[in-house]
Amino acid sequence: MRGIVCLLALLAGGLLAASLLPENVQMIQREQSLAEVSRPAPEEASSSSPGEASSSSPGETSSSSPGEVPPSSSEEAPVAEPSEPAPPPPKERVLPPVEEGEWMLRLVNWANPLPMDFAPEYEEVQNRFVLDKRIAAVARQMIADAQAEGVILVVNSAYRPYYSQQLVYDNRFQAYLEQGKSEEEARYLTDSFVAAPGCSEHQLGLAMDIVAAGKDEVSRGWLAANAPDYGFILRYPKDKTHITHTAYESWHYRYVGVAAAREITAQGLCLEEYLADRPG
Repeated sequence: MRGIVCLLALLAGGLLAASLLPENVQMIQREQSLAEVSRPAPEEASSSSPGEASSSSPGETSSSSPGEVPPSSSEEAPVAEPSEPAPPPPKERVLPPVEEGEWMLRLVNWANPLPMDFAPEYEEVQNRFVLDKRIAAVARQMIADAQAEGVILVVNSAYRPYYSQQLVYDNRFQAYLEQGKSEEEARYLTDSFVAAPGCSEHQLGLAMDIVAAGKDEVSRGWLAANAPDYGFILRYPKDKTHITHTAYESWHYRYVGVAAAREITAQGLCLEEYLADRPG
């Protein structure tokens, strides 16, 4: 008898749950439907270019009510009249004056070392890092202009005297030895990533290690796109290591002047190639 009572109770509970289920399912489906209507269709979202603004005015709401079918993509939307004239094309950047001269194109590398006592007159650029005073103002303006466009540039290294370069070189060499490399392997790796004292552009005062703080695409690409307009080039490109004898460094930018920087970048050259191709 007790078993029959339990069975009847279970059947009653199941019927009650079944009577409630359709209402719950309808409610869930109704909420999902409303969510899908308020979400842009994939083809609509993908048709806009990155950074392209919506055609709706600020504060304007969609004319479709929840549950309405949006217009077919084959129907042409009415062309809205521009609310204000388009902005003029960007102007040429006005930079602080820089004394012209061959000093801007001085080649410093493993085959063209600087004397031990070479030291430029320098000026602070950012966070106590200094550069040749003739280009410091240009570097500061590049950093300020980037910040105005939402990109934070951070200088990690700039001018280094001979003895500082010696310390950097020796520390890297010792680190490779401690990793178990032979002296020959450690020397090869050190020479690939750190210039020997006297052979570093950092001692010249025209180069800095600079990176964008943001990891987004705009931040990462800002320097590559804009540095030549300030006279800086990516000094050690990925595809020029057989010429520069220095590993690719995405952070190392060298000042060569605006005209040369634009030409070098446009032609995909490194500084060694550019100087070799110059007449005379």
